[in-house]
Amino acid sequence: MPIKTTVISTDKDKMTDALGEYLRLNFTDQRFARVTDRYEGVTEILDTTGVQDELAEIIGYYPEATETQLTATQVSATKTVTLTITVVFPDVAGPGTETIQVPLTVAEPAAEAE
Repeated sequence: MPIKTTVISTDKDKMTDALGEYLRLNFTDQRFARVTDRYEGVTEILDTTGVQDELAEIIGYYPEATETQLTATQVSATKTVTLTITVVFPDVAGPGTETIQVPLTVAEPAAEAE
């Protein structure tokens, strides 16, 4: 299947664990490349824990009462995974919603050192 979408809905405190489980099931022992500075061309390589840490940092900016949903869209032909995080957070004027995208590329395994 060229495009696979997975939706994970859980509370904020369980989201990083749910993401880790998804990555372990679908990308065993894989690493991910994430462009952190398009202008300078900086790319960082993350393992599953690194991706979880990135997500925890993003959702950490929102209040504790936040509801979260993660949609992971995997395109096998391009080896990309786009994590779309939707957060609902309390606001004085009513609930607010934000959507954040974290594009990742499944990285080629590093060559073994001899």
